[in-house]
Formats: sequence, structure tokens, C-alpha cells
Amino acid sequence: MHVTEPSQQSALLLPNPSANAILSPSLDKHVYRKNGFKLDIQGGYWLSAYTEALYVDDVYPRQLLGVKFFPDGAFGLGLVQAEKSSQKIIQSLPSCFRWSDEIDINCPKIAAQVVESQLLSLPPTSDKRVWENVRKARLHINEGKSLDLLPMSRRTLERQFSLVTGLSLKQYEQMVRMDRLIWAIYQEQAESIDWSDLAYRFGFSDQPHLIRQLKKAIGVTPKRYLIEKHLSIDLFGDFNN
Repeated sequence: MHVTEPSQQSALLLPNPSANAILSPSLDKHVYRKNGFKLDIQGGYWLSAYTEALYVDDVYPRQLLGVKFFPDGAFGLGLVQAEKSSQKIIQSLPSCFRWSDEIDINCPKIAAQVVESQLLSLPPTSDKRVWENVRKARLHINEGKSLDLLPMSRRTLERQFSLVTGLSLKQYEQMVRMDRLIWAIYQEQAESIDWSDLAYRFGFSDQPHLIRQLKKAIGVTPKRYLIEKHLSIDLFGDFNN
């Protein structure tokens, strides 16, 4: 990696509580930028859930097929081990889960069948107990339930969740809330947004608190985001118009 600035061909990827497997031909190039650093990748890779906005350059012609997972998905499928899950945002995929000549991105049904076949061939996680604990915690957070209802100490749950996902429980809670907030803002007309109402609906103490947290998450002011939101996308088009 070396220091650089995002180019005009960079698209902003918003912080995302999901993880993604990116299948791509081995010679295709992908470029990410974060906090002035550049990372070049060739071929497929695993993109973990990330807490800060990333830029991805769109200047190189490439094919890619993205498979979205919950943040514990890589561990549950045996793609990565717990002690490695939190080390990097981007990691290599195992040799049995790769781009295939059989994949036709213009035929989603066939592509899905190829990916499903590869996923079914993966060995399961060696620690189902830990994965089940983390999965239950994730479901509780997504459904707004208290983690105190789970039959384990908060300390144990925090440690397991961090090992498996690379995120703390608080980070994941904040990311889920921010993800829902950004989607709500994206669907609004700039002139009709009631920031006080959004702060109340999404559990912020007040409007300034919401705006501070939003700016911290996406790296720009809400006003600028509303002007340029067509450039702020999910990796596979959730925010693309």
C-alpha cells in the first residue's frame, strides 16, 4: 500500500455491516482506497464488514460476482478461522471458492447454481458452538432484542463476536442503525428531510448527534451526501440508481 488520494473515478462505498465474497477472474484488477492508502487486488477476495467509508476505483474493466453474507458468514462456512477473521478487511478466498469459466454474469440463474455448488463443497466451521453464539447475538441486534436474554456472559459474547466478525458488539449495533438510517435518507428528497424526526426514529439524542455520527460514518457532511448520493453506493448496487 502507498499513500494516495481518491481519483475522480472512485465511488464511495458506505460502511456496511454485511460481508461480501467477490468472485472475479484472476487477472482482473480491483483498487480500494481508505484514509489515503491504496490497495490493489487481482482476482477474487473476501471483503469483511467495514466500519469506515471505502473508495473503489472504477477505471479498470473487470467482471465480478458478489455474494453477500452476514458478518459471521465466512466463519460459519469455514472460509476463515476465528483468529484470522479480525485481521484484515480484505482476505483471500479458498481455492475451492473461485471464479469459474462456467459463471455467466448475464445469466444469474446459472451463476447462482455455480456459486451454490462451490459453497456446498466447503467444509463447515470447526467450532459450531461459537458460530451459533455469534449468530444468535446478531439476530438479537437485528431484531432489537436485548443481548441480556442470551445464556452467556457479555464478556464471553463480546470476545467471540469480535473474533468471528472483526467487529465489537457496539460497532455492529451502530453499523446496523447507520445502515438503516442511510437507506432512509437515500429515499428522501433533500428539501423534505426532517432531521429531528430521523434522530428520534433512529435513537439519536438529538439532530446534532445524528449529523455528527453520519459525517463520521460516511466521511462527508449530510448536505454533501444528499447532493452526491448517486456516487454513494453499496458494492453491488443497493444505492445505485
